[in-house]
Order: sequence, then structure tokens, then C-alpha cells
Amino acid sequence: MSYRFQLFVTGSSPLSLRAREHVSRHLAEPLGDRAEIEVIDLIADPTVARRERIVATPTLVRLEPSPVVRLIGDLTDFERVRTLVLVGGDHPLLNPGGGESGPGEAGAAPSSTERPSSSPPRS
Repeated sequence: MSYRFQLFVTGSSPLSLRAREHVSRHLAEPLGDRAEIEVIDLIADPTVARRERIVATPTLVRLEPSPVVRLIGDLTDFERVRTLVLVGGDHPLLNPGGGESGPGEAGAAPSSTERPSSSPPRS
């Protein structure tokens, strides 16, 4: 499976630099040649923000495989990044033990029947 991402940043702000570093370390390196990551600096080309409907940076967009997934804001939480951008694939980043991911395994969404218990209001 191949992945295609766009990372929208604003110049060399600390948040943009951190986003570039984390995307490189946690996506580009592990995925190797299966990942194409295009970094788009909105300072250099502000018209892209309007065309691509980017409202905040950094924004990481997974274009392929579909569906398109957008992650806006802090990209330093690796668990959040990998869960959101690698959803729906059997990939070592989601399933470090190998094999196929299934319900209840690494990377699977929690069951919709798992709900917090409710208790009566206290007086």
C-alpha cells in the first residue's frame, strides 16, 4: 500500500519546524518509499490555503489511500497522528506485531458498545 500526504506549514515557525520533523520521523522514515510527502509553505504561496481550504497550520492531509484524512494542529502526538492518518490499513505502524488488524486489535476503533457507565447525580 502506498501513501500520499501533503503537509501545510507557515514558513519556519517553531510549530511548522516541529511538524516537519515529526512527519519525517514518524511517517516518512517508517513508510520509506511507500510514502510521498509534499510540504507546502503557505507563506511562499498563500493562494494555496484558499484553494485547498486550509484554515490552520500545520495541517497534514492524507490523500491516498482514500478516504482523505486531515489532521490540523499539533503533530507531536505520534499515537494520534498514526491512528488518524494510517486508518484502515494493515501497516506495521498500526500493528507492530505483524499480521492483519481486526476488531479489537492494534489500530482498531473502539467498539460502539463500549460506553462509560452512568451514575445518578449526587446531591
